[in-house]
Amino acid sequence: MTTGELRRILDYIDRQSLRGKRDAALLLLGFAGAFRRSEVADLTVRDLVFKADGVIVTLRRSKGDQEGKGVVVGILRGQVKESDPLFAVREWTAASGIQGRAPLFQRIAWSDRRVTGQALTGQTVNRVLKERAAAAGLDDLHLTGHSLRAGHATTAAENGVPSERLARTTRHKNLATLARYVRPAEVLRDSSSGSLGL
Repeated sequence: MTTGELRRILDYIDRQSLRGKRDAALLLLGFAGAFRRSEVADLTVRDLVFKADGVIVTLRRSKGDQEGKGVVVGILRGQVKESDPLFAVREWTAASGIQGRAPLFQRIAWSDRRVTGQALTGQTVNRVLKERAAAAGLDDLHLTGHSLRAGHATTAAENGVPSERLARTTRHKNLATLARYVRPAEVLRDSSSGSLGL
């Protein structure tokens, strides 16, 4: 998933509804933080510390954090209000009234007027992305919850972010694993076919 595709998905979300606010915040935060779907589902409100220029997110549990020490990820403000992860998260938390140790992303009552207190699961994060992509006419992309993380890595690489810096955000300890996302982005830049005069 690219930034453009994410923006298209966001265009099809009714952000006046509680569910729309939640889903926009979930997708933007997941993409900006290169989070795994389980990491998004496990976040609580207290895991976020807002600063003037961004938010610091603490992942209490992560696949790459085998010792359970916790990992922090910095997410900067977006350049456009509609795709700013900080704005979306603040809008969601204000509308839902959640705070403290409550799960950040919760199920919403059928009335769309209140949260239930139940955290979303990784499977639900996956379903939200698939449903929102289908509503935007992007179901042919076969997006999954992993597309948030993979999309971040590929898009950042296409925009020239060095692998070492990208690995600090994506929390990849093995650059060979990260290269699976970076190589497709770099293959066109590195290709000599543009020098053939075709």
